[in-house]
Amino acid sequence: MRLQWSNELVAKNPIIEPQYIAANPQLTGARALDVYTAAVEALNEEGVYVILDNHMSDAGWCCTPLDGNGLWFNRNYTEETFFQHWEFMVDRYKVCISLFNVFLFFFFLLKKTKKTEPRKRDRCRAAQ
Repeated sequence: MRLQWSNELVAKNPIIEPQYIAANPQLTGARALDVYTAAVEALNEEGVYVILDNHMSDAGWCCTPLDGNGLWFNRNYTEETFFQHWEFMVDRYKVCISLFNVFLFFFFLLKKTKKTEPRKRDRCRAAQ
């Protein structure tokens, strides 16, 4: 199962509102990473392979050419933050026997807008 996460989830790690976890009352008051961990552990217990999917930088619905999430970095999360968050997530879940793979940025939307900075980043480094 591809289990999506965002850089914003890691950076802010908010407390999840009760209505979103009503089916799991034991998670009341839990932070986003705790809920994510509970999902990984539940999938692991059932033998479901997990793919960590850094789907986008900002949390929310995607994907449009103008949402600012077309590459592995944006105005809110730098390229270095991307690497730090990946290291954090892989280290956090490396003990899960069902961790199957990691999925680097579901969409690489290459867009041309007046406000887009030049794309001189190292895509090979981002994929390593």
